[in-house]
Formats: sequence, structure tokens, C-alpha cells
Amino acid sequence: MRRLLMLLFVLIASAQLFAQTAVKTIPFTVVMKKVAIPDAPKLQGFAFGRAGGKWLVLAGRHAGLHAFNRPTKANPVNNFPPKEFNDQVFVIDPVAKKVWSAPLTGLPSKTAARLTVTNSQFEQSGDFLFIAGGYGFDPASGKMDTFGSLTAINVPATINAIVKGKPFAASVQQVDDLRMQVTGGEMKKLGDWFALVFGQKFQGLYTPNDSQVGVQFTQLYTEQIAVFKIAVTNGKPAITDYQQPITAPPVNSTDVTVTRPYHRRDFSLAQFIDTNGQTGLAAYGGVFLPGQIAAYRNPVYITPSTAVPPAPPVNVAVDSYGQFLNLYTCPLIPAWSAKARTMYTTFFGGISAFYIDRTGRLERDTGLPFVDSIAALVRDGSGNSSECFFPIKMPGLMGADMAYIPAKDGVVQLDAVTSQTLVGYLYGGIVAQVPNKGPSDASNSVYAIYVNSATTTCSASLPRPEGTE
Repeated sequence: MRRLLMLLFVLIASAQLFAQTAVKTIPFTVVMKKVAIPDAPKLQGFAFGRAGGKWLVLAGRHAGLHAFNRPTKANPVNNFPPKEFNDQVFVIDPVAKKVWSAPLTGLPSKTAARLTVTNSQFEQSGDFLFIAGGYGFDPASGKMDTFGSLTAINVPATINAIVKGKPFAASVQQVDDLRMQVTGGEMKKLGDWFALVFGQKFQGLYTPNDSQVGVQFTQLYTEQIAVFKIAVTNGKPAITDYQQPITAPPVNSTDVTVTRPYHRRDFSLAQFIDTNGQTGLAAYGGVFLPGQIAAYRNPVYITPSTAVPPAPPVNVAVDSYGQFLNLYTCPLIPAWSAKARTMYTTFFGGISAFYIDRTGRLERDTGLPFVDSIAALVRDGSGNSSECFFPIKMPGLMGADMAYIPAKDGVVQLDAVTSQTLVGYLYGGIVAQVPNKGPSDASNSVYAIYVNSATTTCSASLPRPEGTE
């Protein structure tokens, strides 16, 4: 009996050690190659669609990180000045390195205003790019607002019109819908359903609070996942089958990361493949914890459900793993190995609460700095997660609000990669000069991203043993 108990102890200890052991290598290498497109606009926080090898790009801002100027009674201050918003529609051909553009003035003024926004939610399904919400200037009220609208854009038709210098208004239709009044969230399709995930309704001027001037805005995080379908009739979109939004269940805890795990905006959302081989969506990072200048670290996994209505068509689970790196919206590439039953999600730069110093030591920065790290979150077939810090880095402090524009839809299938393969492009975003609150600008940089089957050795791997942070 004693030998049996000892063997059981060893097995349990070994299982715990295995669960805590960080990955040391990953079975692919990432290669970045700069693509020179001189006429590409400087943009961040924009929306995009794809057709025929070209990109349709609109909305967003031509400036870097917004200012933090304090208001006065004489000047309330608008840290998102309308002059910085993008009021053009661009078509970019990354292979031919050509750019075409057209002003939004060809659209009805109300429609144009709701596309001159930042941090909208968007997703392409078939030929249509759907854009929901976003924060911008409303000329009808003369105020900054989060718009409650849904726009459908026929991407091939709009690209064709802009390239030929013809009107494109007939390919853009918009409806009012306050259920879409969200900014800083993400929207992606899962099967036949669209998921509008987290975000906020922000109304008024983005300014620090001032005791003499008062609060210049109202802010309400949605703290929900809305699931619905979109029907398009004669080019006009309509929300159908809107389900009761999913909110976090009450828990017995005083930890806000547990009690309010959906209180997030400016996070990253991407497809992932679950341990059972099922495709779902994963939300990574995001800000801010209630009452704190801090980022969320626990990924949220959204997977299809076979439950009978009125139960929601998706299941939602908050991971126990606390992600260290790349905690603000940034480009990420999802990749899956069916042979290893392992998901690899690679993040490029952005903003983080942690970084790796020159000695390879994990350090925390409560200022949420811009980072140049490239890291993969690795989730194995048992659902255990760890992170691999790549030896390569971004060309600068960039990645925040940068877009990953895939070469084709879906998760990269690593088992099929036998040679260097183009998986997509990184474009735009914010580029900073220093990690914390220094000068920054919007970027027009484009990088082609390739993966190959050469093994990468992690320059640092997480989690580390207790006491090493």
C-alpha cells in the first residue's frame, strides 16, 4: 500500500510539473518582409475587407495615440479631433503596390459620418463587409458619440468602382440599430452566427476628469457577448435572430478579474481550434479592470453550442491561464497542428503589462507600455497554456491597432506547411518612439508574413517558476 501511495504521489507530482512546464520550442518560424507601398495611408483603428487580391480600407485615424490634454472651462478639449479621422476609402494592392482612393463625400452625409469613425467592429462575410458602431463626430448633434449603426459594403463592387474612378454609393447601405452602438469591441463570424464581443458605449469628449470642469463624457462597458445573424436584402443589412446577450455569471469572489471578466475593450479576437478540433473564437487581453489602469490576462473562449434554444448558440469559458504579453489589440495569427493537437496564436507587438528585459527576465510595467515583442500563446491538447517569446522582434514599438490581413480565410494549418508560405500581411497601426506616453504616429508600414516548418527556440518561455517574475 505504501509503495502504491508513493507511486500515486509521484504520478500526481509529475502531472503538476508537466502542466506548469513552459514550451521551449515551437514547430514553425515566422519571417517578416517589409513591402514598400509609398502611397499607402497612415492609419490605425480602421476597418478592412478583401476581394481579388486587393484590400478595401476605410475609417480609422491618421494620428497616433490620442492626447491626454486636460480640459478647462474655456476649452473643454477634444483629444480625438475630427481632423485626424479618415474620411477617405482606400483600395490597396499589396502585390502591385498600388493605391487608389475616393472621398466619403460621395455617400449620404449621415452614412459618411458613421464611417468616419475609429475602433468600429467589422467582419466580412462573402462579398459584404459589415461595420458596426465606432466612435466619431456626429455633425447632426455637434458631439462626439458612439454610433448605433450597421453598414453593409459590397467589397468587390466598391473596389472595382474606386479603381475605375466611378461612384460607389450604390454599394454601401446603412441602417440604424442601437444594438450595434459599440466601440472598442470586436465582431467575428462563427458558423452562421456573428458575435459582437465586449467593447463600450462612449459618448462625449475623451478627457481626463477635472474637478473644476467636471466629467465630459459618459462611458458604459457592454460586458456582454451578443450573438445574431445578418440578412442582406438588395444590399441592405438587417439583424435577425438576435439572441439574449451573454453576460458573465455571478461568482462568489472579490476579484474583479473573476467577477467582471467581460469588462473589456481594445482586446484581440481571433479564431482558434479547441482541444476537440472544433473552431471557435478567442478574446485575448483587453483594458481596463474596473477602477484600475490594468489589463485583463485571462483569455475568453467562445465555442459553438449544440444546446436547444432558447439556450444561446455558443458556450463561453474564461481560461485560468494568465497571459503575460501583448495584452492590447494587435495583429495575431492563429495556427493549428492537428498532429500535435496544439493551437499556436502568434501576437505582434502592441501594448503589454509585462516585457522581457535584456537578461531574459520577465518584468512588469504598470504603465502599460508599447512593446516590440512577438510571442506565441501555445495551448495543447489538454487545454494547458504557455507562451513562447520569439527571438525576433517588431521593427519598432508598433503593433497597437495594427491589422493582420490574411492571405486567405481561416486558421493556418501548420501540418500542411512544408516550405516558406505567405499567410498574410501586417498593415498600419500606432508606432511609438518610447514605451510610455511619448510621441507616436499612425503608420503606413506593410509587412508580408511568412511561416515555414523550421523549429523556433523560444528566447524566453512562460510561465516561469514561482518567484522569478
